[in-house]
Amino acid sequence: MLPLLLDEQLKVYTLLFRPAVYQKMMDVVHTIKQWEGITTHYHRYGGLEFRVNGRELAHIHGNGLLDALAGRQIRALLIEKQAVHTHHILAESGWISLYITRTTDIRQVLTVLQWLHSLHTCRQSVTDIAHEIETSIFTN
Repeated sequence: MLPLLLDEQLKVYTLLFRPAVYQKMMDVVHTIKQWEGITTHYHRYGGLEFRVNGRELAHIHGNGLLDALAGRQIRALLIEKQAVHTHHILAESGWISLYITRTTDIRQVLTVLQWLHSLHTCRQSVTDIAHEIETSIFTN
């Protein structure tokens, strides 16, 4: 319960003192909730969790930190493209972190999450998504 309360405080802080970040967070949340098979739940470490077919896809914290499960191969490609960061705690895992800031291009965030959604729903293979990542152009 404590992580949820702390995360809600982060969200209020973000709303009051970083409204542009808060709006981008809400845009991401609103978009993802519309994708096929997505359900939302409170995340055990605070934030809002997005599941697809009962499995966690990602979660977003009240300060704009978004963590997503990419798998090691896709994670490596996304980091190489500088589209994401290693997970802020589990750096050697298949998890990634994206930091939503005032200057974040939400289209890039949603593109990454759509690739992962396609992977989690078996619409595309790791090979297909890897090819899309390799041929994409990200600017940071």
